[in-house]
Order: sequence, then structure tokens, then C-alpha cells
Amino acid sequence: MKFFFDKDKVNKAVIEKNVNRDEISQKLLQFGLLERKDMLKKLNTKIEGLTNKEAEKRLEEYGHNEINHANKETLLKKLINAFINPFSVILILLAVVSFITDYAIASIASPEDRSLGTAIIIGIMVTISGSLHLIQEGRSNKAGERLKAMIKTTAMVIRNGDANEISISEIVPGDVVQLAAGDMIPADVRIIFSKDLFISQSSMTGESEPVEKHSELHQYTKDKNVLSHLELENLAYMGTNVISGTATAIVNSTGNETCLGTMADSITEKREVTSFDKGVNSVSWVLIRFMACMVPVVFIINGITKGDWLEAFLFSLSVAVGLTPEMLPMIVTTNLAKGAVMMSKHKTIVKSLNSIQNFGAMDVLCTDKTGTLTEDKIVLERHLDIHGNEDFRVLRHGYLNSYFQTGLKNLLDIAILEHGDEEGFDNLITMYEKVDEIPFDFTRRRMSVVLEDKSGKTQLITKGAVEEMLSVCTFAEYRGSVVELTDDIKEEILTTVDELNESGMRVIAVAQKTDPSPKDVFSIKDESEMVLMGYISFLDPPKESSTKAIKALHENGVDVKVLTGDNEKVTKYVCNKVGIPTVNILLGSDIEAMTDLQLKEAVLKINIFAKLSPEQKSRVVSILKDNGHVVGFMGDGINDAPAMRKADVGISVDTAVDIAKESADIILLEKDLMVLESGVIEGRRIFANIIKYIKMTASSNFGNMFSVLIASAFLPFLPMLPVQILVLNLIYDISCISIPWDNVDVDYLKKPRKWDASSIGSFMRWIGPTSSVFDIATYIIMFFVICPAVCGGAYGSAGVDNVLFMTLFNAGWFIESLWSQTLVIHMIRTPKIPFIQSRASLPILIFTTTAILVGTMIPYTNLGEMLGMSPMPSVYFLWLIGMILAYMVLVTILKKIYIRRYGNFL
Repeated sequence: MKFFFDKDKVNKAVIEKNVNRDEISQKLLQFGLLERKDMLKKLNTKIEGLTNKEAEKRLEEYGHNEINHANKETLLKKLINAFINPFSVILILLAVVSFITDYAIASIASPEDRSLGTAIIIGIMVTISGSLHLIQEGRSNKAGERLKAMIKTTAMVIRNGDANEISISEIVPGDVVQLAAGDMIPADVRIIFSKDLFISQSSMTGESEPVEKHSELHQYTKDKNVLSHLELENLAYMGTNVISGTATAIVNSTGNETCLGTMADSITEKREVTSFDKGVNSVSWVLIRFMACMVPVVFIINGITKGDWLEAFLFSLSVAVGLTPEMLPMIVTTNLAKGAVMMSKHKTIVKSLNSIQNFGAMDVLCTDKTGTLTEDKIVLERHLDIHGNEDFRVLRHGYLNSYFQTGLKNLLDIAILEHGDEEGFDNLITMYEKVDEIPFDFTRRRMSVVLEDKSGKTQLITKGAVEEMLSVCTFAEYRGSVVELTDDIKEEILTTVDELNESGMRVIAVAQKTDPSPKDVFSIKDESEMVLMGYISFLDPPKESSTKAIKALHENGVDVKVLTGDNEKVTKYVCNKVGIPTVNILLGSDIEAMTDLQLKEAVLKINIFAKLSPEQKSRVVSILKDNGHVVGFMGDGINDAPAMRKADVGISVDTAVDIAKESADIILLEKDLMVLESGVIEGRRIFANIIKYIKMTASSNFGNMFSVLIASAFLPFLPMLPVQILVLNLIYDISCISIPWDNVDVDYLKKPRKWDASSIGSFMRWIGPTSSVFDIATYIIMFFVICPAVCGGAYGSAGVDNVLFMTLFNAGWFIESLWSQTLVIHMIRTPKIPFIQSRASLPILIFTTTAILVGTMIPYTNLGEMLGMSPMPSVYFLWLIGMILAYMVLVTILKKIYIRRYGNFL
């Protein structure tokens, strides 16, 4: 094997990287084993955090908290990516073969016949395609970076003794960070305080189950000989995320010095192959197989009929070039880049370019309810005892719970705090001190705080979903007394809650327990034998635009399904308001009891799924995909992240929790379904313009080369010289540069579109030979009418200039091929009648018109003479116009037949 790099240098680099990784691992291990005071001393920090001045100094010393990937694309790598693809590789190989046969061998055998023309023209084609690919990709990357800069990921950091939200990139070693459910771990950290902290380390270790972390090492960990930092439960790593609980941690290392930083190259794995990637690859191989079949046949036929096997070989190479859609990579990149920038104008940020087409192909959108269908402005409407009467004690206890929790404050907490402040409850906080808390998680669906008042009395205050709260309450405040919570009282409570739910209100219950456990030993077990006080109800009204947006998505072939953790009554109320059918609703408990086969049938008929856990949301998305749908999932919470990862397109919003944004392919700057509709349309427009190029190029190239195949069998000379085929292909390629800017018929945008490589083959077989009919007509007219008229007789007759005969024939077919191949852009770009029912964009008109004019003028120039062409007589153009019009009429008829047979055109 030949190496194009210094193996010793590469091995040295690998060794250095491994040494660096080992050093950082040892450093983490030491930090984890140090006593807390020693660790603080080593980092020269304190629990109150760094000062702003010290943080600025450390930022200069350590740099920004960003990972600089060693495999970041260099200019050389960008050039390789731009110029090395299946089609350009074929062209480069053909250019090399042409150089060997036309120049190297000819220099020895017949120096006067040597020529670099073919190799140069192929080189120009590869250069144009690769350069445009490089330029457009560069533009899209710059646009993407600008857009991504709009997405801010922050962390809560204590500086100067106060907690502030700052950009993760500004975090430095020694910073004290506060963590809560939904947060991404911003750096490698040592946990100094934790409460029911569970962290997902799947991005680091591959473990699917969350890992519980503690501020202190277990005794068994201390006793054993710890060999890896991953064994220490007081360390957390950059790139992992908090599933539940809270913590305070000290930053040990940032950026490239983190565990993630040392692994960046090895874990920067390619994304799973998307439907877009599969589609482009399958289409590419269809075209390559066609070429592999055609070229040998052309070579053999020409070799047998002409007797010159070298000329036949060169001609077959030109046919191979003619069948190669070398502009495809550039067209794809330009379309995606243009689409990403266009979607940004619709307040949509694309993290992954390839996801744009999946966005357009999406036929099912799964979405949460809050903030998508609703205003996302939750207002506290009522605070009631269990009989439904206003009760300020319920609000006060709910306020204390929301205020003293250190976990992720959701919209309900914010609404409680705002309402409580209006009632003057902000004075309450000076009367209590927090002893402990039991954070929220999606299994319990409740959270608790333990408070101590000035007299030393402790109280456990819990709030959460009504059903889950009833399961931990043994008593209730009923008619002024604390009584046992009987089934009759439960029924009364649920009836009151149902009435509130049916009015569109979300309801949570509030309970308390006095003097629960001794200090510092509180756990989930303490959430028992509680006293139910009452409930707090909230209203999150539907958006005015939701009904219109859902109707628009339905009109565009996108079915909207609501997947929510909220209860079915509130969900039904909101869905009725926005026009989503509510006949059938499936609950999480129902899904739990279903097999995959049963759920596959259920999801076909049901659009509302309520009271779902994160795992159930993910399961519904998987089942929809198994049913053949392209599924998008839009969410903004921790519980949405698994489903977003599972979906074909994960959609989030700028205000989402960190893990949701990290899981998303597309981020909306406004959580509005109308924005989604715009994105869907743009995705379909991109797909349309890519498929246009593929179908028009494949069919026209196939038609031309099919004509060549027929002509080769019957003509006594080549219908077109190899260099002429190359120039024809070059002009056509340049005219195709404008396709990404073409208009797309409104009708085409109404339905989701998926890749279908088989349709390319049928399209080529139907539309391609259509041009061959007129190519053969051109052969007949040129061979039996025009050329004999100009040359004074038939080819090979006495006194006839056979060279002039051939150059006229070549020029005539060159011009006719260019006209038909270029005008077919207008014919194939739409199933409608071109120029009348559907007009191409101005760039298409300019490029195709220019291509026809330039190509037509070539035989009249010195370049034409060099290429072996002669000027055409004026009578030729009368024949040409008649044939082109007939060709356009025939293509229009065949389009209608094709659509009737296959159901669509593009």
C-alpha cells in the first residue's frame, strides 16, 4: 500500500493524543479522590464562586470552553470533499485514460495526432463542478455558523456570590455551577452537593440507564483500588445531561482539556444515514449502472462497424462522460445551502443541512401541546380547597414550594410565583429556611420541599399531578378539619378536578405534612401519609393562529398528532378549540398494555395521545416510522428529547432546555406551527429542484447516448466526435447551474415527497428515447438532405468532400442535441405546459437561452473549426425549429401518459 503521509509522524501524533488523554484521565481521577477542601485549594476557588475579575483572568489563561476538533476541515479536506465523489472520480479516470491514449501513446506512435483537448475539457468540467460545490458549501457553512450563533446555550454559574446565567463558552476552571433537570453538563465537574441527581452518560459511556451521582464517594468506592475516573460517582462530564435532581459542582477542566475534548475525534461519528442520504446514493448508483451498461455496448458496436478500436474506445469514453451527471453534488449542495438561508428568514435555524429534505418529506408532525397549540403564557386562574372554594392557604403553600425548589422551574412555577408576588407573598420567604428538597421527576410527577419556620417546626410541602398526589395522601382538609381521605372524598375531588379540566384548565394538587423526618435524611419515602389541602388551576389558552396553522398543514399533507404528558380532558379541550378531532384519545396507561402490533393499528386512527411518559412518546414515534411515515417531533422539554432523537426530524425552539436543543435537527426561533408550514414548503421546494436536475439530466443524457448507439451501428463515421460530445455536455452543465433558483409549481408543494430511485429508471426509459426519435430524424435529414445538398452528393460518392460532409453532420447533430437537451429543462421541470401554465425562473431563462445561443454560434467560429464542425446553411434551422416544436409536443403528450400510469411526474 502506498502512503501519502509520513507514517512515523502519524504514529507519533496518535501516541501524543493517547498520552494527553491518559494525563487528563489521571487528573480527573485525582480530583475525584481529593478531599473537598483540598480540591478547592488546588483549583484556587471557594463555594461562593470566583470573582468576575478572576474569571476574566482565567478565561484569558485557559481560553473559551469550546472543543476545537482536531478533525476540523482543512482546505485540503474541503477540496477533497468538493472534487472527490463518484461522478467526478469517473471523469478524472476518463481524463487520465484520455491523456494516456490521446497524448502519451500518440506522442510515440503519431506525434502530429496527439491532443490534450479531451483531457482539458473533462478537467474544465470537473473544475467547474468542484469549484461551485466548494463555493456554495463555504457559503452555506458561513450562513450556518451565523445562524447557530443565534442559539445560546447557558449555565447557571455563581460569581461574586450571586447566581448568574452565562454562556457555557465563558465557563472557566474553578467556577461553581448549579445544575438542574434538563441541563447539559457544561464542563468536567466535581459534585459538591447533590439531591436525587441522575445523569445520562450515554454520550460518554453508551449506558442507556441514567447514573445516580453523589457529592461524597461511597465507602466501597473509597475502599477499593479505583483505576478509572468513570468509577467515581462524584464526577460528571461535559456533554452529558441531567435527567432529574439538582446539584452544585466545581468545574475542573474546560474545552479540549475535558474528557469529551480528548475523545472528540473518536466520538465525532457520522450521523445515522438519513432518507435523504439513502435517496441520493440510490439515485447515483442507478445512473452509474446505466453508464456501465451503455459504454461497453457503444465501444463494441463502434469497434466492429468502424474497425478502429482505439477511436471506438475514445468515443465510448466520451459517451461515459455524457452519461455522468457531474453537477449533481453541486446542485444538491447549492439547493440545501440556499434552503437553509431561506428558512432562516422564516425564523427557522437548520443545524443539519440534510434534515431540510426530511422536513419537506415529513407527513406526520408529532407535537407537544403547551406552547405549540397554546399561547405558552400560563396564567394562575384559581387556588381552591378540595370543595372548589377559593383558599389562600393553598396558594401560599404552592408559592413556598415553587420558591424554595432549586430544580428546573417550569411555567407553572413561574405563574405561581408571579401571582404570589402580586398577593404580597414575597415577604413569606424571610419566615422560612429550606432544610431539604425532593426534586421533580417524570415517574413521580411531583416535587417536595422541606421548610423550617422561626419556631423550629418543619413542614414537607408537595405539589404535583392530581392522581399522583392522591396516591401519597392519607388525609384531607375537609370542611375545616383534617379527616381520613375516603373513597367518597376522592370521588368528590376528582369530580371537581374534571370540571376544571373540561374548562381547559390544568390542575395540580398541593399537600403538606408537619414534622416529617429528622433533618438531612429526607427521601421519596417521606412523600406518604400526607394531608391534601386543595388545588391550583391554570389556563393556557389556545393560540389564535393554531387553527389556521393546523388547517394549512393538513392541506399540505401533514397529519398533526398531539403527544402530551398532560391529562386527556385539558388536551381534549384545547384540541377541540384548534380543530383536531378528539373522538379517540389514547392514554399512556393504554399504550403500556398494548403490543407493538396493536399500537401500529391504533396510531392510524388516533391523533391525540395524553398522559405519556418520555419513553411512550418515543415508542409512538417509532411505531409511526415503522408504518412508513416520515415523522417530525416538535418539543422543548426534557421529556421530549428521546422522541426527538427517534424522529426523522427533531424540531425544537430557542427557549427549549439544553438537551432538547441538543437533540434537535431544526430549531425554531418562534414556537408557531405557521413557521413549521413555511419550513415544510421550503424543504419540498429543495427536493423538487434536486429531483428536476436528476431526472432531466438522466433522461436527456440517456436519450442522446441512446441516439449515439443507434447512429454508431448505421453511420459510416462517428455521429459526433468525442471532443464535441464533451463540449456539448459542458455547455449543458453550465446551463444547469441555475436550477436551484427555479420556481416550483404550487401543486407540487402540496404533498410530501420521498426519494424513489426506481422512478428515475422508468423516467429515463420513457422520456429519454423521446429525444432519440428526433435525433434519428436529424440523422436522416442531415445524411440524405442537407449534407448532400451542400457537398454535392452522398457520402463516399466521387467528387464529394467527405471531410466537409462529416463536419456538417457533426455540427448539425451538435446543435440539435444542444437545443433539445437544453429546452428539455423547461419541459421536464413541470408536469404542466411550459411557458404557458408554468414559467421557469429568470435565472433559468437566462442560462438556457445563453447556452443555446453560444452553442449555435460555435460552428461559425474558429473554435468550431478546431472542434471539427462547419457552419450550417440557413435551411437547416427551418428543419431544426420544426423538429424542436414537434419534440416539445411529443414530450407534453408523453408526460400526460406517464402521469396517468405512474401517478406523478417528478
